[in-house]
Amino acid sequence: MKGALTRQQMRKVVEQWKRAGPELERVRNEELRRWQYDYKAVDALLDIGGHFGKSRPTSGLVEMQKWFMKLAERQGLRPVSVPERRADHHRSEPKE
Repeated sequence: MKGALTRQQMRKVVEQWKRAGPELERVRNEELRRWQYDYKAVDALLDIGGHFGKSRPTSGLVEMQKWFMKLAERQGLRPVSVPERRADHHRSEPKE
């Protein structure tokens, strides 16, 4: 298979990342410490969303829950149908 690494090459890559990872994290943290909030840039990005974004009637949460329930059914995590008992809330006689 072309491009596949040998075991020795894989070990070298892992060792390189073990050394590079902490250094990259140090550089990232340093850059974040020096970063200054630019409200004009953030405002410009939000303005773009205001101009080109589409208004939605819902957040999509209900639709997402429907998809989760379908997935749970497929994986056997919940029954396909759940029987509901109808409660009689309109009794005219008080219960003894």
